Amino acid sequence: MRDRLFLKANGIILILFIFISIFFIFSIKNHSYLGIRVKKNGDEWVIKKVQPGGTASTMNLKNGDKIITIDNRKPEDNSTVEKWLIVESVSEMEIVRNGKNHRITFCNEQNILSKQLLFTGIGLICLSILFLLPTFSGISTTWI
Repeated sequence: MRDRLFLKANGIILILFIFISIFFIFSIKNHSYLGIRVKKNGDEWVIKKVQPGGTASTMNLKNGDKIITIDNRKPEDNSTVEKWLIVESVSEMEIVRNGKNHRITFCNEQNILSKQLLFTGIGLICLSILFLLPTFSGISTTWI
């Protein structure tokens, strides 16, 4: 009885892990770390700081660039801008620099791939522990 209960618990944990993995893979695939801090000057939103190592630093964004739209909406309609004065998890932005409008699309395949590989590696380690645990605890894992 105890062995069957243990196997059912392992099965439930495995299924749960698979669903969580799928969620995070799609989450990571769609957005990468941008690293943009903003401030509001009157009615305008301006880039205050571009963090080194973020996708924005490789996209040639500069401190002082004026943000017109974030994902085709006003900057104040973005929840991370409103709450924390940062721009994250966006696909595109429209900015003004030196009087010219620029549309910037964010996609950093290398960053996304490294996050997916890290999460997959952690998942494989967890699964290995899950299947080796019965061996070390002395519980029989036969299905018959």
